[in-house]
Amino acid sequence: MGSQPATTATRITDRCMMNSISIIVPVYGRIALLDACLRSCNRSSGKPLEIIVVDDGNSASDSVIIARMATVYGARVIRSEQNQGAAAARNRGARVACGSLLFFADADIVLEEKALEQLSDALVAHPTAAFAYGDYLLEHHLMCAQNFSAEKLKQNNYISTMSLVRTSAFVGFDESLKRFQDWDLWLSITARGGQGIYVPNIIAHVTATGGMSAWIPSWIARHARWFLWISRVRSYEMARRIIQAKHKLVR
Repeated sequence: MGSQPATTATRITDRCMMNSISIIVPVYGRIALLDACLRSCNRSSGKPLEIIVVDDGNSASDSVIIARMATVYGARVIRSEQNQGAAAARNRGARVACGSLLFFADADIVLEEKALEQLSDALVAHPTAAFAYGDYLLEHHLMCAQNFSAEKLKQNNYISTMSLVRTSAFVGFDESLKRFQDWDLWLSITARGGQGIYVPNIIAHVTATGGMSAWIPSWIARHARWFLWISRVRSYEMARRIIQAKHKLVR
């Protein structure tokens, strides 16, 4: 019988340095926010092994600016000629990462100084956990997570993309999804037996840019069927049903 091909997670793990963090920052537009993001990653008390900026098909002029910022903060840049979306950009960064832990930081976030240290400490204290996560501020809105529960995760996502994931547990973002890629990732890891650990601290500050970070109040999200006349809520509910169908969740 021939040998089985290595999975993406296996290939990445083979070259990882233990107890080290790779930060992956996908960038498409929002160049003005990138400097603050990289500065916060660079000053983190949980010093990352590397910062990987994935230039996801930006214009030539913006790519020059991205490269200059990366040089200032000691980050390396991977450039795609065409925009492929955040999920594909994160996956591409993960494939070349050398850390045993992955942290995905969008360009519109500012990381708290002790965030990586706190998340890493949680994984050390809970060696069976696949990922660690916390709270964050979306502008002035405190977005609170909760203690990990696989059953509650099936009902609603309470874990942000800004989480520290063991490279060995990372199964990749579904590049076909336009929304809820993070929810899909946690459900996929959980389906394979992985669990999360909650760190009840603010991990980052997020600037609302009208993209995937667009905020819908939780009380509207819980009763979305009554607000389908609002286009943003309608889009939210359609994306939610795609995840429910993929993971065979009870509606």
